[in-house]
Amino acid sequence: MSTPSPRSSSALSIGTPEQYRWLRGIVATVLVLNLLDAVFTLVWIQAGHAREANPVLRDLIDASPVAFVGIKLGLVGLGSSLLWRHRDRPLAVIAIFLVFLAYYALLLWHLGFLALVVGELLVP
Repeated sequence: MSTPSPRSSSALSIGTPEQYRWLRGIVATVLVLNLLDAVFTLVWIQAGHAREANPVLRDLIDASPVAFVGIKLGLVGLGSSLLWRHRDRPLAVIAIFLVFLAYYALLLWHLGFLALVVGELLVP
């Protein structure tokens, strides 16, 4: 009678080519959502409606909006690259989805705030 072999690390890996195509699309969407967040953040701060929530980037946005956008895009890009490199690990895939959900929620918040601002402009 044979004994079962211990689970190898490959047993925990995931991903078919089709799943990776979907995952690549989600990572690309995160990068676009991050750009939209940066643009909306600049607009709200310039209009005096908001302040940057990230304490690391808060001082930078006042000093140089262009540097703020560049560093924000760079940090999220590096994080996305790191998660993509480990896409065969379930925890990395979960993290990709969580980041996507966070940026999607941020976009909804920005759009809701935009609706409020536009509504105030339209009401005499």
